[in-house]
Amino acid sequence: MRIAPCCRPFALATLLASPAPAAGDSLADRVPGDTLLYLSIDAKRMVDGTLGLDLVSLLEEAQMRDFLAPLAGRFPLELSTAGLREALRSLPRAELLDGRLEVALRGFELRVGDTSVAIAPSQPIDARMLNRMGAFVDAMASGGGGSVEVIPDVVMALDLGSGGEALHRRVVQALQGSGAPVIATDGTVGGRAATRLELSPGGGAPQVALHVAHDQQRCFLGGAKSLERLLAGPQGGSLAQDAAFQRCVGQVTSATPSLFAYFNVAHVARIFERFVPPIVKEEFDLLGVSSIESIGLASSFVAGGVRDSIALSWAQKPTGFLSLLDCVDGGFDYLAAAPADTGFYLGLRVAPEALVDRLVQVSEQIAPGSARGLEVAFAEFERASGMDLRESLLPAFGDEIGVWLTPPGAGAMLPGGMAVLEIGDRDQFARLLGMVRERAAGEGVTLGEARGLPPGCEGFTLTLPDAPFQPAFALTQDALCIAPNVLALKASLKAMAAAEGPGALANARLAQVLTGLTGQPAPAGLSLLAFVDLEQLVRIGWQFAPMAAQPMQESGLDPALLPEGETVASHFSGLGIAGRSDARGLMLSLFTPTGILPLAAAGALLAPHAIETSLPAPVAAAQPAAAGGAKTRPLAVLFANLERATGATIDYPDALADRPVSYVARSGELEVVLAELAQLVGFRYSIAQVDGEPLVTITQG
Repeated sequence: MRIAPCCRPFALATLLASPAPAAGDSLADRVPGDTLLYLSIDAKRMVDGTLGLDLVSLLEEAQMRDFLAPLAGRFPLELSTAGLREALRSLPRAELLDGRLEVALRGFELRVGDTSVAIAPSQPIDARMLNRMGAFVDAMASGGGGSVEVIPDVVMALDLGSGGEALHRRVVQALQGSGAPVIATDGTVGGRAATRLELSPGGGAPQVALHVAHDQQRCFLGGAKSLERLLAGPQGGSLAQDAAFQRCVGQVTSATPSLFAYFNVAHVARIFERFVPPIVKEEFDLLGVSSIESIGLASSFVAGGVRDSIALSWAQKPTGFLSLLDCVDGGFDYLAAAPADTGFYLGLRVAPEALVDRLVQVSEQIAPGSARGLEVAFAEFERASGMDLRESLLPAFGDEIGVWLTPPGAGAMLPGGMAVLEIGDRDQFARLLGMVRERAAGEGVTLGEARGLPPGCEGFTLTLPDAPFQPAFALTQDALCIAPNVLALKASLKAMAAAEGPGALANARLAQVLTGLTGQPAPAGLSLLAFVDLEQLVRIGWQFAPMAAQPMQESGLDPALLPEGETVASHFSGLGIAGRSDARGLMLSLFTPTGILPLAAAGALLAPHAIETSLPAPVAAAQPAAAGGAKTRPLAVLFANLERATGATIDYPDALADRPVSYVARSGELEVVLAELAQLVGFRYSIAQVDGEPLVTITQG
């Protein structure tokens, strides 16, 4: 059996090279519209986008450069954006890949001799095709009928740098004269010059073949038929022109992405639809799975940060459980009520009445008779609460929730803020509130009236014994406001009453985050919004940076040259999460100063180090130092390190705490380290087991 070409094109990518492509020459413009999977990674845009991040531009600040100057000699590059750019350009990547790497998968082809069967969305599996596949299996089992090939209909396109073409020629020449299992031969594909790379490991292992061709200053990899079709151009419309592809792109990205992935669920279903029994299709419809047309993922550099998005696109109006997401409107009115210095905001749109009605409807569709059980549960609730669910309780609530926090004011220790719940029917809500107050009084909870509120507000306080805060509530004409205490409630209500203008939208960081999330500084259409002002957090946290003076000095940095908090904070924008549910589909986006991929990579690199330092291994791995070669530290510090490494508890006299010791452990064993320290310092010790843990008692010798 021979498998070609293949599932391993990445391993051979270094063989290829071509100059940068013409603008707009994307693989999506060449492959057919029924492509199943498309992936695009733009290395050049990633580099340029990274250098344009607000956080990276911190390196250009004079204060930061002065602070980092002592470290300059430890790095092979200048600590600046220019130095970082030069370092990235000098990497081998820049010579081999200088642009996009794109992959498109449409299906696959089965071939025996001169007979072949292609499987794709436009060529779904049917009974005749299945019978021919059976003949292929028989031929493979009997060893007759010629070789059997499984050829994925996949194409890769690469924009490679100046050094790639020379490397390609050298590798091909070396392979042709080396007798290696990789055979490189010259040929043609679609009338164009091409190179065939065939891996023949022998021993009955499958052969893997890969064709390489150049066109319009790009390099393409794929099977012969795939490349021939690609070079000739799409016959029935390209992927870039496909409506489903365009809808997906419009959902997940507001700018040209550096990474984009597209998977068409409907096309995959079309290939195998004749294998799915009608009852299973009906179940998919009831669950809402049939509504999903495609899945998209994108990462874009925008607004000084990175937007990472994922989206489900609908092929039709959502049904089943997915239809529960289709009963929520977008937009947040309470952003205008929140103050401009809002450091945290959470907005959510939920329509209680529509959600309950749709839940009953979907439940009955999926499991006939289940709606009756829900109605019985609703009736039990109504008897217990004394309120009709649909006529009284649900209409009492609106569809928006807003929560915000502001920095602590002068002399305050805790942040200010408020939670606001929109009211639907004020009379019904007042009745519900009255019932809650009566029940709370019956439980011994003290409720008091809050005075001094703005006109039209009715407020009360809630006394919770032994609680760190005593919440306060206020009922306005259209909202229930909740604050951690009555003073915060009064301050927030007065600010809301006096507010004129955009409110929290006047926060430059929120506007930047919204632009990164949606492409505009407004929350139009969003049903979920979470925002954290990193500039405020960094400005507050930077006040504690001088506390790390000793580690800075040990690293060669001068704490006196620490940049000002305002200088550092101005390069941190914010974190944002946005969700949208509309006629096109469901979208979830995340905006960060760096993007998810760099954070994940940093986490992967740091995780082993974090695990290693949490174990006793560092003590065991320490090597003895020559006289005077070890750092001098107080004995108390050595004892503390030994406790962390071994889990022991060490009890020692205060007179020994500040005793300077120059020592590096050569073993991770508790007794060995104690014996060496005792000989060096001159103390006595004993070890006992208390509750399964070693207790070390130190006495002066």
